[in-house]
Amino acid sequence: MTFPVTQLKNRDAQGVTFSAPSSPSLTVRFKTNVSGKVLSGHAVPNYLHEVIMNNLVPITVGSDSVNDPVSVRLRISGTLQSRTAISELLTELAARIATWDSENVYIGFEPSTAPGQV
Repeated sequence: MTFPVTQLKNRDAQGVTFSAPSSPSLTVRFKTNVSGKVLSGHAVPNYLHEVIMNNLVPITVGSDSVNDPVSVRLRISGTLQSRTAISELLTELAARIATWDSENVYIGFEPSTAPGQV
């Protein structure tokens, strides 16, 4: 699938949503909330950021053509001081996505490739 060009569709108090004019069911939402948390007695702001992608995928079930609403969500939570560590975790996760997909992890099978394995 070639990912279509998206453009800003909606903006609200918590984030923005992009959609593809050529494929309106495809949406990508960036959502951020800030709340407080306490670490060893120190109050710090915690940033909760989500990227949510949704699309309707045409599939065949039996002899019927139907649309399957699919969704992928990435949820990130931490303080500004943890930004480097969060970036490292995201890099590690991104490096494993294709491998875990080929191992059928997303349909319930255990990963053969452990995180950190080459």
